[in-house]
Amino acid sequence: KDIYNSIQRVKESMRQGQSSIHALINQLDGEGFWSRVQVDENGRVKSILFAHPESLQYLRKYPDLLLLDCTYKTNKYQMPLLDIVGVDACQRSFCIAFAFLGGEGEDDYLWVLERLRSLYMLTETNLPSVIISDRCLACLNAIEAIFPSAQSLLCMWHVNKAVKAGSGEGAK
Repeated sequence: KDIYNSIQRVKESMRQGQSSIHALINQLDGEGFWSRVQVDENGRVKSILFAHPESLQYLRKYPDLLLLDCTYKTNKYQMPLLDIVGVDACQRSFCIAFAFLGGEGEDDYLWVLERLRSLYMLTETNLPSVIISDRCLACLNAIEAIFPSAQSLLCMWHVNKAVKAGSGEGAK
């Protein structure tokens, strides 16, 4: 309990009286991250998208393939985390950006993909020609709306998982 309390005091000290999410935003800005924040009508953070500056340099070299993978309810606020990943010439993946989303609806994906497109424009990077995602219809619709010239493909892992679930194997 003493260790937990000590860790909690350090965290509170680092936040300097700010909420956790506002402290994160200030830390991202202070460390040179590119970030965008969506707030609701009450001024509360709804979604946040951020990218490390070195990731953006790598993206400029390898912009063609984009992978979108959303893991669900991954923080204490139950916000889905969207991993935005690229692939280099040696077929190694690299992180482009991360987004905590306010939900899993089409509007949430539209918001993040519009900001991602603006990042491509800001860095004068070619738009992706292929985008791979899971079978989330909201995400697929947003991809079509924001990156209409990109070929949208489904992730084989998610396809195989769906096939196994349909045959009864996925229930194990």
